[in-house]
Amino acid sequence: MTAQDLIARGQQCEGAGDLAGAEAAYWEADQLNDPDGAMLLGLALTRRGDMTGAQDAYRRAEARGHPEAGANLGNLLSDVGDGEGAKAAYKRAIAAGSIMALLNLGLMLAAEGAADEALYYLRAAQDNGDDAASWAIGKLLEDQGDLAGAVNAYQRGADGGDQLAAYDLGSVLMKLEDPEGARAAFQRARDLGHPETARILAYLDRRLNTRAEIEAGGQLAQLYAAACSEVLSRGNACVEAASRAVGARAKAAERPQHEISIRAFMEHAEKAEREFAPLYRSFDQACTAARDAAAKLLASQSTSVNAEVALLGSVDEDVLKIVATAKSVLSVTYGPAPVAFLQGVVQANELVERDNAGDDGPGVIYRPSAAETS
Repeated sequence: MTAQDLIARGQQCEGAGDLAGAEAAYWEADQLNDPDGAMLLGLALTRRGDMTGAQDAYRRAEARGHPEAGANLGNLLSDVGDGEGAKAAYKRAIAAGSIMALLNLGLMLAAEGAADEALYYLRAAQDNGDDAASWAIGKLLEDQGDLAGAVNAYQRGADGGDQLAAYDLGSVLMKLEDPEGARAAFQRARDLGHPETARILAYLDRRLNTRAEIEAGGQLAQLYAAACSEVLSRGNACVEAASRAVGARAKAAERPQHEISIRAFMEHAEKAEREFAPLYRSFDQACTAARDAAAKLLASQSTSVNAEVALLGSVDEDVLKIVATAKSVLSVTYGPAPVAFLQGVVQANELVERDNAGDDGPGVIYRPSAAETS
């Protein structure tokens, strides 16, 4: 029986679960000085835990010219703690044309912290089509802070079908604030069979949806900011007219005075009140419009926090201060008479002072109180 017949019989035994029969067949092939027989015997002995016998078998296969024997011998020597022996075996295998030895020596050097030397062997393995080498290169470059280089390496491994490279590509793209690219990478990792992508994809979907939602709320946020500016502008006009009306009536109420002076103050107060009436209607309309704009902005977002983020991203700091002040103004009930209006202004100013002291709740968008809603 030839060595090839014996190897075929051994493989049949392995397929049937007869490991002892397989080992016996490989041993006979090894006795015929067959390099594949010695190699397969080494694998069988390694599986059985006979490390000494496996080393001898790998050495015989290596001596007979098997290109991967040195790589397997290096793996075994590394497992038993003979690092220098493993490196020497890997280098002999590399000289014999083993791509696996390139990868394993690169990984071994990387684990020892010899990054530059490791990259040399890993890139050689990558150039020979080993996708796992692309993943290892990516890890080394990522650890060195070269995220752009890591992306390129992981991308190459992912394109070759390596699930670890696809997964870590997604992780690096997350660090680079590229959620769309990260999602595509994690999707590929899932398609390649990586078991830990479902939770991450769900998180990214939520994040991307939130981002799109906030961007869509930007226009509504700008409309709300414009409405708040209108409220303060019309409110200031009301304050001026109401203050003149209330001040004139107060002067008229002071006694004793000349009747002509009293009448003059009364006429001045009545004129200011007539001016105040349309200004107040305009102010009231502006408040209603601003409250409606706030409601639309809040309704456009899944959470009030998202609405606040949309506002922050749409207006500058000076406008944001106007919006914050308008929130206090919109939270107060005003009367159509100058005295009642000014009483509301006092309440609004107290709210502004409280907000500036940091006692306000989260956000600067107006929300109706429970009493107002009721």
